[in-house]
Parts: sequence; C-alpha cells; structure tokens
Amino acid sequence: AYLLGVCSQWVQEYDIDGIRLDVANELSHAFCKELRAHLKRMKPDFYIMGEVWHNAMPWLRGDEFDSVMNYPLQSAIADFCAAGTGSVKQLEFAINRCYSMYYRQINRSLFNQMDSHDTPRLLRCCRGDKNAAAAALALLFLMPGSVCLYYGTEYGLDGDHDPGCRKVMPWDPAQQDQDMHAFVKALIALRHRYNDWI
Repeated sequence: AYLLGVCSQWVQEYDIDGIRLDVANELSHAFCKELRAHLKRMKPDFYIMGEVWHNAMPWLRGDEFDSVMNYPLQSAIADFCAAGTGSVKQLEFAINRCYSMYYRQINRSLFNQMDSHDTPRLLRCCRGDKNAAAAALALLFLMPGSVCLYYGTEYGLDGDHDPGCRKVMPWDPAQQDQDMHAFVKALIALRHRYNDWI
C-alpha cells in the first residue's frame, strides 16, 4: 500500500507518464500485477518498464510491464562489435535468440541501449575504437524496439564500470566528439525515415 501510494503521489502531483523499476526481477509478480492495475486505472497510457537482465517473458504477458531493458541485445551487439569475440554467424544467432524470446509486439517496444548507468560506456567496451562504437550504434538503430541513448554516448563519452560510467556530461563542445554526434544524428534521421520497416 505504501509503494502504491508513492506511485500515486508522483502521478497526481507531478503528472509523470511512466516509471522504470530497478532490479525488477526481484519484485513479486503479485505486486507487479497490482502496481500495473493501480497505475493504469489512474492513467490508461501509463508506461511501466522493468530492469530485467535476462529473458523477461514472465513480466511481459500484458499484466505486469509494458517493456524491459533489452540487455540480451546489448550483449549480442557488444560481443560482436566491441569485444570482437564473435563471428557474423554468432551475431545472427544471438540476435535471432533475442527476438524469438518474445512476441512481435513486445519486440517493437523493448528498450534497446548499448550502455547504461550499470555498464561500462560503449566506447570503453570498444577499447576506444570509434568505428566499432559506430558499428554497434548502427546495429542498435536497425533493430526493432525503442532506441535509448545513455547521456553522452552521442558525444563519445568514455567510462568504465560504476562510477566511471556516470561521469559528468561534457558540455564544452571542445570536449565532445562532434563526428560521433553527427553520425548519431544521421542514424536518428535514418530511423525516422524507415521506421515503418523496423
């Protein structure tokens, strides 16, 4: 009741439209169902996303979360582009595995990212190789789901595990990779242009 009350307060006082549940796989399914019903009564289009690092189908049956962070896809792309440990065939297998875990409508709403506050930055994973980072971002933008850019990734911000991945945003253009920024803007434009195909 307390947690439902806290969520209610955020909706009522601040008119939030969604919530991300951290370490969501450690919440009970009964609570997640009650939370969804409660928030959808308040706001039918309220968005609930869970942080689940593995197959999250038990939370995506229409009565708990609307989406999850797609860490399996992040790993598949990073293994190929950043780590350079996989073949094209292994990448194909990994991506197919990611998208065969869920129904098509779920795939189209997955929260796809290449780095986050819980992982090393993309450029660090690529050992500073900007071409590998660009290839990873290109693959990310070509996949079904909602693309999420962790702040600074569009400017080539580097950083290792926490707290390195939570560096301050470099606002000075001289400290930003403008080529990476232009590339990311081109990917966004491409995604908008061909979004119906993805």
